[in-house]
Amino acid sequence: LLLGDGTGENLTGIFATSGILTRVKGATPETGIDTLALAASDLRTGPALVPATVYAMSPNTWTALTLLKDIQGRYILGNPAEQDAAKLWGVPVVQSTGITAGWVLGMNAPDVGAAYVRQGLIVQTDFGADGFEHNTTSLRCEERVALAIVKPSAAIKITGL
Repeated sequence: LLLGDGTGENLTGIFATSGILTRVKGATPETGIDTLALAASDLRTGPALVPATVYAMSPNTWTALTLLKDIQGRYILGNPAEQDAAKLWGVPVVQSTGITAGWVLGMNAPDVGAAYVRQGLIVQTDFGADGFEHNTTSLRCEERVALAIVKPSAAIKITGL
């Protein structure tokens, strides 16, 4: 759903969808936090005219952002002892290992589109003709989903963080 390239049986993921906006982190002194604020502005003032409702990023990217400090050594995103929900500029942050480190997907989720499950996850097992005797089992797992991107300009790919 995120990184699919559309070849073979792969879906075309959001990052590979034509029409999504893009933003690359600028040179210092721009920080990753600055870049995310600028990306939210791109969504709000770009063709979609929508606010960001979620940032999705790798846990490594989120960790790098949370470790940013000011010149006095204080964490910019707050006290690490607090267990508040992950948010930037009031926008929830979702972490996924399915996103390349350094990339962020910012979007207005309701406007971008939807994922549809045609058939839920099915797991099948088979011992085959001699699997029981050799202590082997074959597994097949499948799920049928579709991704409908109706407003690609309501998503932005942010890189270089």
